[in-house]
Amino acid sequence: FFAIRLFAFTEEDIKNYTLENGLKIFFLKDTTTATIRTELNILAGLSQQEKDSVGFIQLYARLAELELTPDCVKTEDITSPNQLENTLIKYTNYFKELSVSDTKLNKEVSSLKKYASDFTTSITGFINAAIDSRIFSESPWKQESGINPLSISTKSTSEIRSILNSITKKYYTPQNALLYVSGNITEKELLTLVQKYFGNIKNTSEKQNNSNIITNTNANEQKIQKFVLTHDD
Repeated sequence: FFAIRLFAFTEEDIKNYTLENGLKIFFLKDTTTATIRTELNILAGLSQQEKDSVGFIQLYARLAELELTPDCVKTEDITSPNQLENTLIKYTNYFKELSVSDTKLNKEVSSLKKYASDFTTSITGFINAAIDSRIFSESPWKQESGINPLSISTKSTSEIRSILNSITKKYYTPQNALLYVSGNITEKELLTLVQKYFGNIKNTSEKQNNSNIITNTNANEQKIQKFVLTHDD
């Protein structure tokens, strides 16, 4: 994320924060630009695919309109400082259950089945599948070549929705996400907005207490500092 402009900064310029709910924030202040670049990564990529739900990680990414990579799904935005709040609000929606109509769901299922079928029968797909089955013999389903159109076509709409909801609860959580921000904004301004919109998002598997704590770990420091943000109940 920071690779393009990192040459102008040092490692100490990148600030690393963790919200109490586990969301990690990486911040680089850059006063040389008038814009702010953000990127949200959720660790729900191909490598998280499980044998009994092959294809549904891809389906989820398509429905959520997220870019799928081997390690994560991601979305990014470049905005002005006064529009950053709207971007962060948009990002919070990725931690909610998918809300899609049966029409859209069935359309994406058909599209993914066709893609998987075409890929499987293509020369590229055949070669990749052969290579992946050898190199990744223990879990070939974690690769793009492991998509089997039958794994989706045999599921009913209600079964597909159930699998998608389980993916939300397992992967689309703050503790499984990384937020990158760089641009012309102060540390205080960013942390205030992040806490406001992300601080109360819960992890489905963990109980959170009522205090709002942001942990700050600088790149070259072993000491951890905690900042408590108070709010009116």
